[in-house]
Amino acid sequence: YRYSPLAYAILYATRFRRRQHRAVAIALLRAGASLDAVATISVYDAQWNQGASRSESIEWVLGEKERRDPSLVNNAHYLAFKAFLLSVRTAGGHRSFVIEQRRTCALVRHLALRDRATTHDGALKFLARTGERGLFRRVLSYLSPPPPPQPTTYLNLRVMWKENGEETFFKLIRSTTPLMRMFRAYAPKASGYLEEEVHVTQLVFYLPGSEERIEEGWQTGDDLGLEDGDTIMCEPYAGSLVCIRDQIVVVKQKIALVEADQRYLSAENAEEAVARAAAAEAARRVATRE
Repeated sequence: YRYSPLAYAILYATRFRRRQHRAVAIALLRAGASLDAVATISVYDAQWNQGASRSESIEWVLGEKERRDPSLVNNAHYLAFKAFLLSVRTAGGHRSFVIEQRRTCALVRHLALRDRATTHDGALKFLARTGERGLFRRVLSYLSPPPPPQPTTYLNLRVMWKENGEETFFKLIRSTTPLMRMFRAYAPKASGYLEEEVHVTQLVFYLPGSEERIEEGWQTGDDLGLEDGDTIMCEPYAGSLVCIRDQIVVVKQKIALVEADQRYLSAENAEEAVARAAAAEAARRVATRE
């Protein structure tokens, strides 16, 4: 079993409180958590070979939690939390759910101002009947919908081996995926060029014309501003300009340390010379008095 953070928070909760789990769910949903495929179930045979796997939705997680703890059917906090998740599902997502809640609040206020809706809650009654729109909007600002999800962009990228100019194509790479995944997949290809097995850390990747190393591959296509069809250069790290620059930096650092040591020793020698001169002057004055 593999669970999403939302499914994990539900299945392994020891008890349900009034606001705690709702706050966790809202934070995860605002960050983009989905109610679909929140649990992945994989099946293995006797030799631990993975067979078919399936994904389950939030409804399955809620049913599994109720199966493990039947007393939850009488827990008011759990039922309210379940109703909240099912309302989000019905609305089509957390963003649509929040927008619908804002519309409902505006409609209730509109009806209350015209004596077509009433409430026994003092705070809601004041808010519904207040004629100050600024206050009402200020309250609704705490119920702001999350930003719309960014559209997923797929890139077709090429990696070119510098020595022979041969290109390797990688199709449909998400623009938000770290490039290290592509670099690792390219390492066996580079091993064939070098006729020896090399690790991805023994290669250097950079954009054409810049020769600035793509550090550790943690950047994504969006970070580097890559577009569909762009090319990334690759060559062995040893002997590359990047390697030479790194060696120059190391040499400069060593020179700076040696110069610092020399300055320190020179200062010590100067202090020792001053001390000796002062001692000699003191001895001369004592001899003169005698």
